[in-house]
Amino acid sequence: NKMKTIITIISALLFVSSIAIAQNTVTTYKAALDSFTCGNTFTDSRDSNTYRTVLIGTQCWMAQNLNYSDSGFLTLLGTGQSAAGTQKYCYENSESYCNIYGGLYEWKEMMKGAAACNGTGASQPECTNPVQGICPSGWHVPSHYEWTLLERNVGSNPDAFTYDTIPDGYHIYIGTNEGGNLKDTGYTHWKFPNRGATDSSGFTALGAGTSYEGAFANLLEFADWWTSTEGNYPSAQYTAAWNHHLDFDSAKVFRYFHDKKHGFSVRCVYDNLFTTGIEVKENETTIPDYVLGQNYPNPFNPSTVISWQSSRKLSGSYVTLKVFNVLGKEVAVLVNEKKEPGYYDIKFDASTLSSGIYFYQLMADNFIQVKKMLLLK
Repeated sequence: NKMKTIITIISALLFVSSIAIAQNTVTTYKAALDSFTCGNTFTDSRDSNTYRTVLIGTQCWMAQNLNYSDSGFLTLLGTGQSAAGTQKYCYENSESYCNIYGGLYEWKEMMKGAAACNGTGASQPECTNPVQGICPSGWHVPSHYEWTLLERNVGSNPDAFTYDTIPDGYHIYIGTNEGGNLKDTGYTHWKFPNRGATDSSGFTALGAGTSYEGAFANLLEFADWWTSTEGNYPSAQYTAAWNHHLDFDSAKVFRYFHDKKHGFSVRCVYDNLFTTGIEVKENETTIPDYVLGQNYPNPFNPSTVISWQSSRKLSGSYVTLKVFNVLGKEVAVLVNEKKEPGYYDIKFDASTLSSGIYFYQLMADNFIQVKKMLLLK
């Protein structure tokens, strides 16, 4: 039954966390309440379209561009995708192109009214509240940081891909072989020379081309994907958004801001994996003495107090205390600052949250500990 399933999931989470802590990082895996396993195909229940998926690092990506619409496809590009429902463009107004390359979507259509967002960097590339947008339930539109993490994971030059939102420069391609490792091989879906293409990542990017108001362009030459992150296009009179770009003539990656009226491809990333952690310093000779106390009361409603003690005699330590739900989603950051030695009591108010099991995680220097608590309403 449902309760037994939850108990099994929690036991598995605690086991995984204990193993990860022994390896000096904490990894929280969201509990999959369905039968989907990344690497298998996924069927969108809205239209029965089936997509290949691929696990790249800790991220589960669709290995094909999204091809969803509940109202066919538009043939008048100049009108914009502003009507009710979800609309797409098909290259040269032919459904056959959408069946191969996926639909082309304007940014606002992709977002479906959601606010722009970004991750917080390496520790959490996804948004605090990921944008589902036009993606199926359980999937979301990747942020600029999530695309950055993908690029860092597929090539030989991860340091070229920073987690900030400062443009690397227009028409400046970065990395080494990351673009090639994302691209489909051969010349069926890319123009010659399809430079550097290996598809070693399994991402299988196709040269889907683009649209803009009254025209389609760049089939087999470019692949462009939107992110959920806005950006300030330097010399334009409109608000733009981040996109990531591959080219038939480069093994590198280009990323920049573009006008939201462009029709770009969309790749969805699965909600089900989340990773966080810190790395133990190799040459650390002393371990600071931190004791994470039990939260009280536990079970609780609607609030509880989480206590910890630090008896370290040196200067203050940087402490992070976060709360996650059973799916591994961060729901609160209670502390993220430098703390002097002493006793600390932090109130966690869960009045806006649903009943269920939650985890709190303390990270301080090279100390990590995870414990669970129960909210009953």
